[in-house]
Amino acid sequence: MTRAGRLFPKGPRRGAPRLREQLDELRKSLYPLAGRGAPTWHPVKVRPTLGFTMVPRPRDRKEASESRAVGDWRRNRKMWPTAPPPEGGAGLVSMAPDPTQTPQGHGATPRRKCEGLTRYGAGRVSDLCALWQQDAALFAFWTVTLPTDALREMERQGVPWAKFQDVLRRRFAEKITRKSQRVAREHQQNWRPVWLFVVEAQKNGRPHLHFVFRARWHRGSQWLLSRAELDRLIQYALRSVLGADINVQAAGNVQQVKRGMGEYLSKYLRKGRGPSQADLIRARGHGEILVPTAWWGCCSESRKMLERYVFPLPDLLANLLSRERGRLTAKGFMVGEVFELQGDGAPSVLIGSWRGVKGLIAAVRDLMEDCRDRLGLACELPAVVA
Repeated sequence: MTRAGRLFPKGPRRGAPRLREQLDELRKSLYPLAGRGAPTWHPVKVRPTLGFTMVPRPRDRKEASESRAVGDWRRNRKMWPTAPPPEGGAGLVSMAPDPTQTPQGHGATPRRKCEGLTRYGAGRVSDLCALWQQDAALFAFWTVTLPTDALREMERQGVPWAKFQDVLRRRFAEKITRKSQRVAREHQQNWRPVWLFVVEAQKNGRPHLHFVFRARWHRGSQWLLSRAELDRLIQYALRSVLGADINVQAAGNVQQVKRGMGEYLSKYLRKGRGPSQADLIRARGHGEILVPTAWWGCCSESRKMLERYVFPLPDLLANLLSRERGRLTAKGFMVGEVFELQGDGAPSVLIGSWRGVKGLIAAVRDLMEDCRDRLGLACELPAVVA
């Protein structure tokens, strides 16, 4: 079978710069503009999925002024007022707030339980899939669907799904890390695994897991984890939380990525947003015990990739973008639409996307040329991809 066939998806042409390399070069070219311009907008992020949002910042409210002495007195814990000692006691009793107690009333924000995959989580997953797409032939999907017997036993013993999910995720991370370290020593390179997972509720209300991970070193090498090893991970996780062996022969399904990662996961990401996922589990009569507490997650190496390839435009360029978006749209660099939010004082926001990475770089280059001409800034323009 040819390299462009079903087994090996066609990737970028040889020698062409790929997404991660282009984002690296773009970020370097923006360094001279860092800190320039007024922060009129919330950070306008450059994302691997090439979407962006422009939300104006609220006007700063000037706080009541106070003298320097009063400010120092407020910040210094030793100067908090003291009360007389209780009867029969000795010493002074501080009236300063106790840091060991949970704040109540104003300022206390209770922790909100996630009822499904949030927009933030869906965006992180989409960004990672876009970053990994250039090496799609090296990745695999692993879907874990527990049999009915296992779910019934979990409900009978009162073992929450979250406990099984945590044990399986931890065992998978340990296994893939050991295998990756072994391969890295053989090739004498510093290589760490990358993976993520997403939880989805099926139509029958049963949750199952989708893992996306780098499954091999290069196209001709063997998989880091075989099907048998992945099945044993499910078996060990169930044995750990239930104390019993359950047949999980059909619980795991692993396959190589044969099309776009985002295309494969898009239906799960769209369905997973909002509270409908947890409501679906409850509506099928499974109870609160099968509602996950974490709907997505990734390894530390994946988080580092997000920190590297998701970065804000300098405020100077963001301000120019808001003024020149009509011209950039006419040139075919971007598309966008303004939405009027409801409510008193709600701002108008711009939701847009770049016309590919070529459109992103061409638009940034256009705005940086404007900066050089108007302000005389010395900055190197990013190279437009051919």
